Amino acid sequence: MLSCTCLVPDGWVKVPVPEETYDFDNPTVFVPLLVCMAPYGAVLFTIAARPAFDDGTVQDWAEYLAVQNNLQVERVREGRVNRMPCVLVDATMPSDAGVMRSRSVFLEDGRRLFNIGTLAPDAIWPSVEADFDRLLGAFALDEVHGITA
Repeated sequence: MLSCTCLVPDGWVKVPVPEETYDFDNPTVFVPLLVCMAPYGAVLFTIAARPAFDDGTVQDWAEYLAVQNNLQVERVREGRVNRMPCVLVDATMPSDAGVMRSRSVFLEDGRRLFNIGTLAPDAIWPSVEADFDRLLGAFALDEVHGITA
């Protein structure tokens, strides 16, 4: 139900995801499906999923989750990933390494909510943004069940 396809740049390291039980009664909990890190620093590409919420829109969910994760949202917009409608959220957040910039794609399919995310230090974001756009654009669900929200 959660299988998907994506591109990972040569040299990036796939970080093992923990095998644990996830409490989906907590609306901020996602199951990590993929975590990849660039070999040159705190530059991440992630894919996570959870059951979709019972009410609201994908944009409502994306904005709620951004607030819950202490993100400073700069822009929310509609988009498409492999012809599937999605919501893109551009945001920043403070960290020990300085300001981090993120771009997250939220898409719902068959009562599953996916979060495909990118994260990098704000200072180097311009040098990785095009790579991130290619990674986000290459994401595809192996089985499409249909939009329900």
